[in-house]
Amino acid sequence: MTAPARAVNSRFVQTGLMDQDNYSLAPLFAESDGAPVSISLVVRRKHDPASGWFVALYQLVDATVFLGCLCDSRGLVKEWLEIWVQTVLRTEHANGPADAQLNNAYLDQKWRQRAAALEQLAPDSVFAGPWQEEHPLPVYFTSERWKPVAPSNPRLGDHAAWELCREDAVLKGAKLPAYSESTFRYLYNSSQAGNSMFVALDEAAPRNQRVIAADAESGFVEGLIPFNRHAGLLFIRKHSPLRLRAFKRILEGYGWQGSGQAAEKISPTAAYEPFREDAYFQNNHGLIFSGRRGREGRVLECFLLKLVLFQEAVAQVAAVIKSEGRPFLNLHADDFRVRLPVAAWRLPSCWGFELSLCRTSESMATDIAGKGFRFFKPLGGQPASIYQPKQISSARSGHGSVRLRNVRAGDDGSVVCEGTLADVEVFAMGPSDLLWIELPARGERLAFHARPLSEQNLAAKEIRFETLSRIISAPMREALTALKGMPLEGVAYKAQPVTSSPCDLYSLAVIALEILIDTEKVSLAVALDECFSLAREVARQGAGLPIASRRAKALEEEPRFWDSLGPQNICQESLTREEACALIPPELWWGCFDVLIRMFPGADPAGWARDLGDVNPFALESCFPEAMKELDGLVERTRSLLFLDWTSNRETRNILDEFSG
Repeated sequence: MTAPARAVNSRFVQTGLMDQDNYSLAPLFAESDGAPVSISLVVRRKHDPASGWFVALYQLVDATVFLGCLCDSRGLVKEWLEIWVQTVLRTEHANGPADAQLNNAYLDQKWRQRAAALEQLAPDSVFAGPWQEEHPLPVYFTSERWKPVAPSNPRLGDHAAWELCREDAVLKGAKLPAYSESTFRYLYNSSQAGNSMFVALDEAAPRNQRVIAADAESGFVEGLIPFNRHAGLLFIRKHSPLRLRAFKRILEGYGWQGSGQAAEKISPTAAYEPFREDAYFQNNHGLIFSGRRGREGRVLECFLLKLVLFQEAVAQVAAVIKSEGRPFLNLHADDFRVRLPVAAWRLPSCWGFELSLCRTSESMATDIAGKGFRFFKPLGGQPASIYQPKQISSARSGHGSVRLRNVRAGDDGSVVCEGTLADVEVFAMGPSDLLWIELPARGERLAFHARPLSEQNLAAKEIRFETLSRIISAPMREALTALKGMPLEGVAYKAQPVTSSPCDLYSLAVIALEILIDTEKVSLAVALDECFSLAREVARQGAGLPIASRRAKALEEEPRFWDSLGPQNICQESLTREEACALIPPELWWGCFDVLIRMFPGADPAGWARDLGDVNPFALESCFPEAMKELDGLVERTRSLLFLDWTSNRETRNILDEFSG
């Protein structure tokens, strides 16, 4: 294939990628060709066997995000962009066979909700358009001039473009899966309506005599490079090139190594150049006081900006969960990106940072009909991660014995059973978790969902439960009532932890720990283990005292926590414990850990969630306000220290404390 014809302006090289010999720009929309300003894709001049023609930034379960830009007719980049393209195959095969609820209609609805949520968070960063709501034509590029092309059916003329068929009646009439009831997608010619031929967009999609191949005879000529072949919805916003880890390392006093693959480091604007390792220290770390106050100002300023970063992460996650009504369940530090202001020469860059989420929730709600009970499961796979609580994958199943203590019948024909599940392996169940139990009656097996009861003063290997109400026939109710007190052997059960937004509260606490601690000094794994140990010591002090008092006592009894979690570990500065405490007041530093401990579900009696499902299922954001309130207070107090003569204030306070004592 020949290289793209459109050259890149030399200033593209200064503010963008490595050199114009390797990259070029291609307009995303055909109608923008020749326009004074256009949204364009960054394309490689030579095909990369691993990465292809386009520069992919990251992938989601249902989308791939590419690097693009807003440029003028000269190829001068005005703004770097992220171009999100909806995909289907990754979602369809993420959990094996597609869930009945997981279909094109659901994915489209989720896409629109995500676009609305991200636009609400940062309206100035989003380039809104019809592509967020309506499916565009499938997009391919020609190999000669890199023009976007929508293939047409040559049998019907030049204007018979292939487009996504979303008409369920048309698809069913052709004996094909309906759009809204499956994850399969087909292209068709709408002008032919029910007589159109179809092109399947997935190898696994069902085929019959109405489905033809995507080849030259159907308009997909050789040499076309596919970009959005599934006619997926789009989302376009400003590019945030810094990962959260990279930005927090900048705050800690390390330089930035760039982003992207080793062969194509991306530094989108001049605002990022001062953070390159070779020029970082000469540019005052992007902070206000690093030059004038030196180490003292830099350390406290680092602490404040880390707090603000943590505060913003919690606020954005809470806002998205409220907007979408679904938890993340698999939140990760890499789900956050940072964008720095362009006018870096006017203000310190780090103070103008903008945090953004790379994605929104990727979970589905499952309701137990008529029970007012809802739980969530992830759309894609959920590999083990340090950011996830271990309980999230601790489902247990097996067989045990059941003793029914009571059977309560309702006027509507429903029944609720209370009993004890015995002879099971010991495992912890939270008050929000679910049991699934099959009770024998009249030669049949009746499946019940049940909740563990909080009163658990039982023998070993026993769990007290109460089933959710279920309507059954009168003979079945009588049969269950007759079984009261009798040991029922070989009862199948499954214990499933219910996960909801408290799982994200946990993940945010781990991310916050990673933000606060310089992981070059103390690894995240060690810091997290020590934080859990501190939480256990704090809980052991008893629930009658405020958490700050219990934490202070735990630190006094176990001074080792100062070594692993103390403020001397905030950045790369070589600090003793005494020096760090002179710069960052211990009550503020350890106040952050009071927040973290309360964010771990079930870790402390004063925590904001008893377990991973302890939240109103119809107000999932309700577990975050208290954490945000505490963080607001910490930020305000730290900010006042930074902009006041805090050294003199502390000296004055020490003198007053000495005389008052």
